[in-house]
Amino acid sequence: MKSLESKLAECVGKMSEAQREKFMKTRTYGASTETVLNLAESVLGEEPVRAAIRRNNGGQAVQEAEYSMDKADAMLIEGLRSRGCLPQGTVECQEASALQGAARKDYEFCRLIGMSESDSLKSASKVL
Repeated sequence: MKSLESKLAECVGKMSEAQREKFMKTRTYGASTETVLNLAESVLGEEPVRAAIRRNNGGQAVQEAEYSMDKADAMLIEGLRSRGCLPQGTVECQEASALQGAARKDYEFCRLIGMSESDSLKSASKVL
């Protein structure tokens, strides 16, 4: 006849990882070995819980879009300027006027959404 401890060890050894986690969460410390064995047998008898579906199922490459949003950005800026949401002429600091390419677009977008000039420059400098 096997001892309760050896039966408990066998039950825990047969459990899947999810069942083992459930067993460890539901057991109470200080309980008798027989109570813990009954709990282990009930957890082992249950259907195993499927792992949660992850949003990113790993390793897929992210591809950039092949189209440009330059025309849409220009239309958006023009529409905001026509409604008076954007000032017509702005004075830029020397750092902002020296930006080119993606950094310039990032700076303009940050200013468009209302970020301060210094924060916009910091954001644009991270693009470089």
